[in-house]
Amino acid sequence: MNTRERAWEYLCTQIGSLLFPSYCVGCHTPHTLLCHACAGVLFAPPSKCLLCARPVLGGICRDCAKKSAITHIDAYAPYRHPLARALVTGTKYHYEHALARPIGTLLATLLTDVPANSLFVPIPLHRKKLRERGFNQSHLIARSIAAELHIPIEETDSLYRTRYTPPQARTTSRKERRAHLASAFALQNTTVLTGKHLILVDDVITSGATALEAARTLVRAAPASIRVLAFAYG
Repeated sequence: MNTRERAWEYLCTQIGSLLFPSYCVGCHTPHTLLCHACAGVLFAPPSKCLLCARPVLGGICRDCAKKSAITHIDAYAPYRHPLARALVTGTKYHYEHALARPIGTLLATLLTDVPANSLFVPIPLHRKKLRERGFNQSHLIARSIAAELHIPIEETDSLYRTRYTPPQARTTSRKERRAHLASAFALQNTTVLTGKHLILVDDVITSGATALEAARTLVRAAPASIRVLAFAYG
């Protein structure tokens, strides 16, 4: 996004806030999209590995980290929480793009140990899905986190989807989900990824199949490390 586009987006946001004042998605407190009280009840990091479901502190166990090349999986809140679900569905399905801002602000608090030379990589949508929806919610969230932490985003589609896959919520098992996503990603312009500490960004992580397949693909670009950051899990 160039300077003119950013200025236009900022102007539209300011006009929109004047015409349509914001309210907390949780309690309807005015002049905020997510109040401090509601944000405070959301935080509940996973207590199991999000790839194999083994009980563990944090989002990934040692065995899965070794096998997947993913060093960390961080997630902020369980998707079953009504407020987490409202933030995700509002951003993703109801075109309430402004909700990506509080999501990004919350996720930024999880990244306390980000090394230099890091790069956000939003989980890409297939071009068919992108045409249908008109935007990539993971990219909106990544932009919000980047604004908080001043970390760049990969903007050249170095990681892209080669196949249109069914929504993961419609599949029934981890094995089925991983089978649907096999070879679903590919790389181009890999020089922007090589040697970087990559942070894969997604709105929701369920079985971890999407993150796992994306990481397997990114390994071919020889990054310094790969971690996964998602707002909701489960």
